[in-house]
Amino acid sequence: MIAIRNLVSQIMTGSVAWPGWEVVHAYFGRVGQIPRRFWAGCRKDSWFGVELPRSVPVACALTAFLVLGTTREAGERYSAFGGVILNVLGGRGKQPDEGSGDLKR
Repeated sequence: MIAIRNLVSQIMTGSVAWPGWEVVHAYFGRVGQIPRRFWAGCRKDSWFGVELPRSVPVACALTAFLVLGTTREAGERYSAFGGVILNVLGGRGKQPDEGSGDLKR
């Protein structure tokens, strides 16, 4: 229903001219920098607003690896991939098995 309402609203107001790539890329390379003295002395409850956005992606990546990357199938794929890399580098790695999925030759 929301998509239909948005579509009708856009049809009723008419189209807007494309402003161009200059508007899209304006301030693209700007990185906001906040001096440490402003956020280091924050109260403990406001610390989460500063540090939490930095640490949530790392925690999510570690959680995803722990859930998906520690299975037996993942270990087999890591081993097969390591063997392929050793073969490319001239080592004596183990050849991937027929059932190793995408790493078949």
